[in-house]
Amino acid sequence: EGFGPPNLPEGFFDSLRAALRRSPVSLHGYSRQALAKPVLSGYNRPYVRSCRKTAQGEGIVAKLYFRYGAMGSSKTANAVMVQYNYRERGCNVLMLKPRIDTRDGERIVRSRCGLQAECRYVEELDEIPLQDVDCVIVDEANFLTAAQVRKLVDIVDEHNIPVICYGLRTDFQGELFEGSRELLRWADTIEEIKTVCWCGRKATFNARIQDGKVVREGEQILLGGNSQYISLCRRHWREGNLGTFKDLNLAD
Repeated sequence: EGFGPPNLPEGFFDSLRAALRRSPVSLHGYSRQALAKPVLSGYNRPYVRSCRKTAQGEGIVAKLYFRYGAMGSSKTANAVMVQYNYRERGCNVLMLKPRIDTRDGERIVRSRCGLQAECRYVEELDEIPLQDVDCVIVDEANFLTAAQVRKLVDIVDEHNIPVICYGLRTDFQGELFEGSRELLRWADTIEEIKTVCWCGRKATFNARIQDGKVVREGEQILLGGNSQYISLCRRHWREGNLGTFKDLNLAD
């Protein structure tokens, strides 16, 4: 199946600038030489050469990337912008998410700032031909199983296709998700996407909120957004101190 351009909402570039100010995008660099080559513009025009074939011809080896960050660090916005960068240069991108992520509807990834793109499910990987895929991007990768991460490793090693995964590192109790644990184990490159706590320190922990307070007990996976989770620094996560966040309107 083909993948068209992302659905760019009204105010896309304003949202893009805001997202870049919050978390500068580190674009995937495996095919820097390939992406620098001229290609025909436009999504409906055939491109001259496969990005991946060009990269292979130049002896470039694909990698598995894990880009993690706390809630609200613009992970999904980064994922959508990276796939946009690839497609703008004529590359075929396979955007994926786990089927368990139902917050934004079926077969779509959507960031809080409004950027969105169509996707497939990770569970469908065995049904998707990869011969024309230049890059695989996975959102909400913390929800992956160990077996699914191994499948992504195989795509990198056996097909020389770069895979870029975005997700949380730990849950609301500070424990690693299964997918995050496996990506930390297998990834060639691990990068942090930063955001800040209410105190100005780097936020590295995800607090689950109920009735205006931080809760410590419950199921590991509880899908939610701003109304249920907030990112805090380690000190204030341990204290359960929401600081100025308690005065925010945390509605989704």
